[in-house]
Amino acid sequence: YQDAMRDKSGGNLDLALKEFNDYVAWFGDTDLAPNAQYYVGEILYNQKQYEQALVAFDKALEAYPKNVKTADAHLMKGRTLLKMARRSDAEQEFRAAINVSPSSDEASFAKAELRNLGLSTAPRAPAKRK
Repeated sequence: YQDAMRDKSGGNLDLALKEFNDYVAWFGDTDLAPNAQYYVGEILYNQKQYEQALVAFDKALEAYPKNVKTADAHLMKGRTLLKMARRSDAEQEFRAAINVSPSSDEASFAKAELRNLGLSTAPRAPAKRK
């Protein structure tokens, strides 16, 4: 994990991507596994590989639903979906980031993304059942 972080910080993204993937494969049940999976998605996003980034963020959210990177993963999944022209799906992810960690920096960024889309940042009322 430390090697992957060093390589990511040093701009050696292809090697960092491999190392993060290896870390998740070998140590997927450790405390740092959610971070490693998140960074896989982040690197792919920054490389404009949006389909693969979406898969990586989905994996982070499915395999590690409650951890320190959950709000980050929702935010970045939303940004990825925007790049893929999936606006309503992106909105859902931005709202999820806000719901998961309302007072976090990620929630502030998610609110900014919603405002940029011309949408309200107010919580949505639950849908009424018929």
